[in-house]
Amino acid sequence: MLGCSYPQGKPDKNELFRAVKANEEWELVIELGETGIIRIVDVASEVAWLLNIENGHFFCFNGEDLEVFKAPFANANPVAARFLNEADILVADKNLGLCKYLPHSSSYYVVADECKGIPFVGINSITMDGYGGAYVSDATSSGYFKRDGKIYYVWFRDGDFDVELFQEGVAFPSCTAVSENDNLFIGEFATNSVICVPSKAAQGRVETPSMFMYHDNGHGPTGLAVDSCSNVYASFEFCHDILVSSQNGSQKTRISLPECAKSFPSDIYIDGDWLYVVEGTEGALFRIKLSPSVVESEIPDCLEPLSWPWQL
Repeated sequence: MLGCSYPQGKPDKNELFRAVKANEEWELVIELGETGIIRIVDVASEVAWLLNIENGHFFCFNGEDLEVFKAPFANANPVAARFLNEADILVADKNLGLCKYLPHSSSYYVVADECKGIPFVGINSITMDGYGGAYVSDATSSGYFKRDGKIYYVWFRDGDFDVELFQEGVAFPSCTAVSENDNLFIGEFATNSVICVPSKAAQGRVETPSMFMYHDNGHGPTGLAVDSCSNVYASFEFCHDILVSSQNGSQKTRISLPECAKSFPSDIYIDGDWLYVVEGTEGALFRIKLSPSVVESEIPDCLEPLSWPWQL
């Protein structure tokens, strides 16, 4: 896990903002043999699950063998997925709605396709919150001039899936992530930014939803991840770097992608102190170890953030 304390003495501002950095070199985990918009489903105990949303193929790589599972229905269109337990995968299906998938038995069925009579239009991401629920984004027909994207919250109760509206008015939500200090980060693709709001678990907290992170290049975010110190990582199409910001929005650094990779990171994921990125034009999963030690859970007020947009 990433360390969350300063060394002795007052930290240097420039050193602090660059505290989250990569050690050694990027490692190639697996080349999938397919290209496209590839999402990371899960990485744990050296087992990686991925999804190619262009053909519905799920990949399982155990460090030696690569197994491919195909969505069992012709009209299925899985675009994001997360594990519910060791066997069941919760799938955001653009055509069918929220589905459950058991790859080894080819079982694939709809568990919810609406919220209080309003059907899903284009759900496209899932984030488990650790409290027995998940955030599901629905981009609908939203965009820069039409902010009607939605974030739903889904409860898992005795095998049932109860859906409620959590947030609306989003300009094409593309991905979400939850921090340990109960903030929900929403990737707003149409504005190239990340929005921060109190999560469902932030009982009694009243905060104004605000822009948290902005990239002056590319398109996205395509992926969001949060580490154990609530530092936020975001990837963007056509950018050869990953932005990293502390929990209060002060940017620390940009982590460059592997030199051999092109500039299409379609998703990112953090497992312990490893940062994973899947690059779609290469169809490859890479990882790099993050530096521990001087990452603080909160930046002291005496330290001024960098300019906006950030110039490192």
